[in-house]
Amino acid sequence: MEPLSENDPETIGPYRLFALLGRGGWGSVYFARSEFGRGVALKTIRPEHLARNPKNFRSRFAREVEAARAVDSAYTAEVVDADTSAAEPWLATRYIRGVDLAEALDHCGTPLPERAWRVLATGLADALRSIHASDLVHRDLKLANILLAGDGPYVIDFGIARNVSPADVTLTGSGASPRTETFSSPEQLKEEPGVGPASDIFSLGLVLAYAALNRHPFGPGSATQIGANILHGRRQLAGLPPTVEKVVLPCLEPTPQNRPTPEELTRLLPPSVSPKEQEWLPPGLRRALAGLSDLAVDLAEPMRYRWPEQEPPSRPGPGAGRPPAAGTSPAARPARERDFPPAPPGPSVHEATTQSATNAGPVHRVPVQTAPKTEPSPRPPATPTDEAAAAKGSAGGPGSQYRAAAEAGSSHAMRRLGTAYRTVRDWREALHWYLRSAESGNPTGALEAAQLIEQHFPERQDQVVSLHRRAAEGGLVDSAMRLGELLEQEPDELPEALEWYEKAAAWKHEKAPEAVARVRAALARAQVSGADDALMREHEVAARHGQVNSMLALASWHQRAKREQEALAWYQCAAEAGHTHAMVMTAQILVKDPNQQAQSLDWYRRAAAADNTTAQHWMGRWHRGEGRLTEALAHLRAAADKGLLGAMTDTADILEQTGRGQEALKWYLRAAEKGFPKAPLEVRRLRAALADAGPATSTSTSTSTPTPTSTSTSTASEPASAGPVPTKAAGRTAPNPTVGRGETGRSKSAAPKTTTPPGRKPEAPTAAGQPDPASLRATAMEHETSGRLEDALRCLLQAEELHDHTVRWDAARLCLALRDRTDRPGERKQLMRQAIGLYRALAEAGESEAMLALVGLDSAHSFDWRLRAAEAGNPQAMRSVARAQLKAGSDEHVQAALSWLRRAGEAGEAAAILDGARAHERRGAYGEAIGWYRWADENGVVGAAAEAARVTAEHPGAARLHRWSELLERLRRSLG
Repeated sequence: MEPLSENDPETIGPYRLFALLGRGGWGSVYFARSEFGRGVALKTIRPEHLARNPKNFRSRFAREVEAARAVDSAYTAEVVDADTSAAEPWLATRYIRGVDLAEALDHCGTPLPERAWRVLATGLADALRSIHASDLVHRDLKLANILLAGDGPYVIDFGIARNVSPADVTLTGSGASPRTETFSSPEQLKEEPGVGPASDIFSLGLVLAYAALNRHPFGPGSATQIGANILHGRRQLAGLPPTVEKVVLPCLEPTPQNRPTPEELTRLLPPSVSPKEQEWLPPGLRRALAGLSDLAVDLAEPMRYRWPEQEPPSRPGPGAGRPPAAGTSPAARPARERDFPPAPPGPSVHEATTQSATNAGPVHRVPVQTAPKTEPSPRPPATPTDEAAAAKGSAGGPGSQYRAAAEAGSSHAMRRLGTAYRTVRDWREALHWYLRSAESGNPTGALEAAQLIEQHFPERQDQVVSLHRRAAEGGLVDSAMRLGELLEQEPDELPEALEWYEKAAAWKHEKAPEAVARVRAALARAQVSGADDALMREHEVAARHGQVNSMLALASWHQRAKREQEALAWYQCAAEAGHTHAMVMTAQILVKDPNQQAQSLDWYRRAAAADNTTAQHWMGRWHRGEGRLTEALAHLRAAADKGLLGAMTDTADILEQTGRGQEALKWYLRAAEKGFPKAPLEVRRLRAALADAGPATSTSTSTSTPTPTSTSTSTASEPASAGPVPTKAAGRTAPNPTVGRGETGRSKSAAPKTTTPPGRKPEAPTAAGQPDPASLRATAMEHETSGRLEDALRCLLQAEELHDHTVRWDAARLCLALRDRTDRPGERKQLMRQAIGLYRALAEAGESEAMLALVGLDSAHSFDWRLRAAEAGNPQAMRSVARAQLKAGSDEHVQAALSWLRRAGEAGEAAAILDGARAHERRGAYGEAIGWYRWADENGVVGAAAEAARVTAEHPGAARLHRWSELLERLRRSLG
């Protein structure tokens, strides 16, 4: 998958283009979505192919499209839409969420297991059976045209295959057949006329042998050598299992008449093989495919190219600095083009021999995702009936080109006619045709009729559910989701709502998993499982006999079920038994009641006295709110000494407020080292303020104390000299190093120079005639405020040369802002190099935010900087590194990722905890997943409690084991 180029359109027909899947001699293949979100692979035909005989070409193309529609196999990407009369004819097939066989074998590094191979063979044989039954020949069956998905293999790119009707002329015009040399039959290589279905069987044999050997059965060698081996029958099948050999050898017969048909081939396969078996692929490959196949579905906006000024160097993959995965890291692999012939540039290693030695490589381009476009202002509202009347009065009326076909019974034309009326706001006529389309079996027509009723016909709401059900039964994921939403509103319909949400989740709707979890949690709350009920009864008996851990288990259970009073009763029992966590939980519940504030404070005080960190932090904040800073500082320091990040920054804040800036700086530094997100900003701000306070303090000691009405000659944001230590109000918060933030009215300007221009006085001279860093910073601020960014940058660079390293952040920011203002390539490169140099200096000094800035700027070392930021304690970087390692998929990478996610969660990155819970659930560690979901819930992640309840309901045994493990761990801690 690649971003779209400048020449690619934004839409084709009713589809919006999001990315390029491939490009070749025939045209282009795009990933696109309909207005209702359905993903398709949309294929276009270039206009030059129409030049020779456009009428004949279109008629042949239309017949091939109709033939492709007749392909009824469950293992092909069916044609869902087409327009053979467009300027560039196109057709759209269902988008398969999977990866091609070449990528899968690359990742495995070994042949497919026998069970997976059998499923592959059965599915491909069924696909060819249906293609040949529709009077089509694929003619280009190869690894890149076979997709592996969670529910089986799929054959793609048969829609522009050659129609084999003898009365027809092939669309290739010249008679040349679309093929890949290393996966061609002998008759294709000889360019014999009348190549038929038996040629596909030979290619199938090559594919199946390749999957069983993980190498070419007629290789190794160049494309020419492999082609010669195929022509002369020089097979290299050593190591082929007997069961595979029994199937492959008949397919590789040199004479087409001796090869089996797909039906005969199916009989050669072992019986009782279902290609739709769950989890038919090996676990390592399933994990890798899960990340590789989601890219298109996760796109929120179309991908577009941005041309770089110079060819970017290669960048390391996510595995850099970590244990390598088995085989090639899938996260670092380039996307393959699944396309029309000829084969596109940049093939996989499995098909590299199909390229000529003189074939030029692809132009290197940097893909970026375009920003969302601003919607145009809506036109003035018009009366629907007026617009409809005007349209009907025009020649032919709305959708006149579809009317004849619609009246003749074409459900597709009926839907198109309805869309034409909807465009001119004739809602009733649009609904009429949508309903006729739905009654004729068109699921999209049913969906559009239901949507139109919900928007404009409230009196017909009783039809909405049945229309969405009809559309959902036809495979439309949006209707499945909407049907679930409608049924969810009725308590008695929750089970059916769950069924539709689960179907939508299986069809990869992005919001479906959350809905499934929500409904499952609702059903779990409505009826607690027998296992949970029995376990809680055991806990209740133990709790009444004084077992504190059972009291806590009961309290937690009631709290998850939103029974606050029952939870409070058990927490109080455990608190009175001396359990400090129970004291804190009791206080947290009581504080919600205005009449129980005093009791809540008493429990917090008791827990703090018992050395509970959370309670000490809470008491510190409470004393601060009451104005008792000494008591607040004592409590906060006690919590901060135990590593609580929030207490560290609160301690620093009070120290700074009471005039102890150096001590405050130490606490901010500790918080920054631990990964607290805002601490680096506070460190930079306070360092700058302390640096400014030094000269001011020495000056004030040699003069009289200034009066309240005296003013400074420096800028307003320069700290006053009323005291030796500045407070937060005295310092200026260092700006976040975001490119171009806050810049307006961008104009073209020259690149900044670090030397003073002729005729200009040195910036901010002192009495001795030499500038000092503080005055240079003040002057830079004046220049930036007045819009003279070049002068501001010059001052900051002078200050940096005088060893004032606090200015590097602002200097780097101004470099990037000035770079955005100019379109001269030389200046842009110079400013970018300068910004990268400043950020590198900050990164080498341990600034993790500078490392994160370099992730986006220093593309050649992007992953290295992300890894360094993670190792420096930045929680966002830890999560980013972990997600890259999870995509890699190997056990070593997953373990490393979980370690990073735990560190990020302990540093306050709640989203990392949720990622860890999901990772545990994917690998089948349901007990660990429940623990992580509860941890996420304690950190305020919305929906985490529902996820914990769902996993508990789905896996009661694992949940029970996890609870007992928790109890044993608590008992171990209490005893030792």
